[in-house]
Amino acid sequence: MRHYRRLPWEQLRDLCRIDGSHSTLAISADILIIGCAIAGAILWLPWWCYPAVLVVLGSRQQGLIVLMHEAAHGKLFRNRRWNDFTGEVILAWPLFISMFSYRANHCAHHRHMNTELDPDWVRYLTPEADERQNWTYSRTQAQVLWPLLKDLLGFGTLSQIKRVIRLAKPRNHDPRRNSPEADRAAELRFGRYPAAAVWVFRLALAITLTVTHAWLAFLLYWVVPALTMLKMCTRLRLLAGHFAVFGGEGIRTTLSSPFEKFLLAPHNIGYHVEHHLYPAVYFSRLPELHSELVARGDYDGSLPFRLTHGYRGLIADWSRTAEAQRATQQDVRKMANSQV
Repeated sequence: MRHYRRLPWEQLRDLCRIDGSHSTLAISADILIIGCAIAGAILWLPWWCYPAVLVVLGSRQQGLIVLMHEAAHGKLFRNRRWNDFTGEVILAWPLFISMFSYRANHCAHHRHMNTELDPDWVRYLTPEADERQNWTYSRTQAQVLWPLLKDLLGFGTLSQIKRVIRLAKPRNHDPRRNSPEADRAAELRFGRYPAAAVWVFRLALAITLTVTHAWLAFLLYWVVPALTMLKMCTRLRLLAGHFAVFGGEGIRTTLSSPFEKFLLAPHNIGYHVEHHLYPAVYFSRLPELHSELVARGDYDGSLPFRLTHGYRGLIADWSRTAEAQRATQQDVRKMANSQV
């Protein structure tokens, strides 16, 4: 980012150290919560608890996606092969996507953030983009909440399926290039596992579900949460980070309560400014990095960094114009200073 004075490496070295034990604990905790929620719903809970179970399951699927994001950055485990295996097979394949494809998309997003070469930016804000009006400024809070509610109720199923198809295998995500040759070049650059391995995994899953007569449970407790709660969390995460921030020029960090972190922003994904400035920092250390940036004045209003307190504040922020956001930056500065 232009005119940004970066922290010296001496301050970053410790923050960038990968903690494989913490990564393993984070993955295990999400999987354990998923297992307990499914077991509880099948064995003990009454049927009317299903919506609450769905929300918990979707939130933990979001947790797995966030950890896959860390693997895409090579920041889950020090061993690159184990990092990629975990990100691809353990975290991505159960959700029918590819970490390698996500890595190609995400690298382009980091390299060309908030420009016409940013695949996320192009996907949602070009004139021909679907739902373009839902990713822009100056809407009422009801207009902000309505797409999120529709996602939660399953009306975003088609777009979620399109997203899964787009990320199902390694491919080119550069909007300037759209050809089989570009897809093959992306595969060579970002890697992939043999297609046969993917289909063996899917076949093994299908056989297991058939033998155990678990297709209905799989649909109710895995597919439906992925098409509803996970879809809503995905939209919320994308909106929170980059959209409707200082006229499209900025990045936003959202400070969350423990409850919001569990449901909506697991594994410190809300510290988005910090992540974009220093993507090598390990995810559990992002709060420390945030405190350092606040202390040295990075949120004083001179840089396009927005700080929002909680997701209620985030929804209110989307309803403001870019000018109104800049006008309230003094309040943001005061809030940032209070976090030190």
